[in-house]
Amino acid sequence: VDTAGIRNTDDIIENIGVEKSKELINSADLILYVIDISREIDEEDFRIYDIINTNKVIGILNKIDIKKDIDLSKFPKIEKWVEISALSKIGIDNLENEIYKFIMLDISQHLKRQMRHF
Repeated sequence: VDTAGIRNTDDIIENIGVEKSKELINSADLILYVIDISREIDEEDFRIYDIINTNKVIGILNKIDIKKDIDLSKFPKIEKWVEISALSKIGIDNLENEIYKFIMLDISQHLKRQMRHF
């Protein structure tokens, strides 16, 4: 789900899409929470963060090539952060590795749960 459209709106149709996005966020297998660190953190960053009610999150700090200082203590629900520059392809390998590790851990935990039933 691309949450770029999660915002306050008076448009009824757009509001339906916003609510659907909110519902889908926490049913996702993995959330990639992206912050543009070339600018100050704003209300929209926190609005999306506040919707997250799962620990299945990798925080992504994008635009590290033009970054500002970010206080990550404001985001305590996110344990893992990866710095990237999508434009310059910096850190993409690291992000892919973190996603892979998450998937493998999730599969391992699922298999362990399944084995308990035998």
